[in-house]
Amino acid sequence: MSIRLAVGILLIALGLWVVSGRALYTSKKEVLRIGDLKAAVDEEHALPKWIGVVAVLAGGAVLFTAGRRGA
Repeated sequence: MSIRLAVGILLIALGLWVVSGRALYTSKKEVLRIGDLKAAVDEEHALPKWIGVVAVLAGGAVLFTAGRRGA
């Protein structure tokens, strides 16, 4: 298995994972500050779906070029 083939498959798999809505990241938001007293909330956000679409397309392009080079 060539490295290009592995990278293409990995990009497609990660892209599908993002598109499915399972790729999350957490951010901390300060909601209250009175003097030295602080209150913060952790918020979970999903990665934008367009990032997954770009990864799937890039993975397809890598697989396409890997197939053409092998032929």
